[in-house]
Amino acid sequence: MNLSYFRKSKYNLEETSSRAKKLAEDIGWKVMGEQILAGEKSRLIFISRPEWAAEALRVSNSAIALLPSAMLVREEDRDRVVIGIGNPAIMGDAFGNPELTKETLVMEAEVRNLIDGAAGVEAIKPTKTVVYSTTTCPYCKMEKAYLDEKGVKYENILVDINQEAAKEMVRRTGQMGVPVTQVEYDDAEPEYVIGFDKERLNKLLHIA
Repeated sequence: MNLSYFRKSKYNLEETSSRAKKLAEDIGWKVMGEQILAGEKSRLIFISRPEWAAEALRVSNSAIALLPSAMLVREEDRDRVVIGIGNPAIMGDAFGNPELTKETLVMEAEVRNLIDGAAGVEAIKPTKTVVYSTTTCPYCKMEKAYLDEKGVKYENILVDINQEAAKEMVRRTGQMGVPVTQVEYDDAEPEYVIGFDKERLNKLLHIA
């Protein structure tokens, strides 16, 4: 799971920032403030969803780490402006609370839509799926059987046979266990699913 979600914007820094604030308010988020960073090439836009904040804090005081959210709009060069936000699902997983994890997955979907809209781009679509597995892992077999059943094409890499691939998997994810599923996109960083997480696979691979 990625720590953040970034997209390249079709607009300049000012317009991307304005679109982000308007879209956030249109879907019920509160814009808490904006900070222009050094050099005026980057902006932090702080947003919060009051009802989600109240619900998350009801589940756990530790959810304070999710609040508020900050969008970063950055002009990386004359022709490239990016906008992104931290992934709330990361924090949900970190707390180990199933109820909070469920809430943060909903938040993740909404903030991704917000970033896509502010950038003026369509939602990302997977272009390639890679499953890192071993010859003996039962969960790997379960996941591959599930993907086969759903008609998802994927490349299977056996890391107990291919040591270079095993090193690359650990370098990219910090994980030594399998399965690890890599989902690649044309216009975004690849994402990784650790373990046989059917709910997340369904979401990222658009499995009905």
